[in-house]
Amino acid sequence: MRHVNPIRLLIPPIVLTVLLTVCPNAHGDEVVSFDDHVKPILQRRCLKCHGNDEQQADLNLQNYATLMKGGSGGPVVKAGRPTSSVMFQAITAKEAAARMPPESPPLPV
Repeated sequence: MRHVNPIRLLIPPIVLTVLLTVCPNAHGDEVVSFDDHVKPILQRRCLKCHGNDEQQADLNLQNYATLMKGGSGGPVVKAGRPTSSVMFQAITAKEAAARMPPESPPLPV
């Protein structure tokens, strides 16, 4: 059986955030920005393990450029295809073992 790296579970929340930045806002004409809408979520849920001080799985979510770069496992965000992104899948996973961050409930979709 293949062991799943718990760090990969943090990818979905990050992907969701990035996708929300890249994709049009379904709730109106408000433009979603990384700094105003995505980064606050990443700061609360992801930057402890994926920020400037520590980059588990070589994944740094501190800014848009490093988020889009991905980590040692490759890209975590698929622009225009949010539900296909590793990050989205990890942040919305029902099973705690597959979710990022593992100690948090899944983000609502």
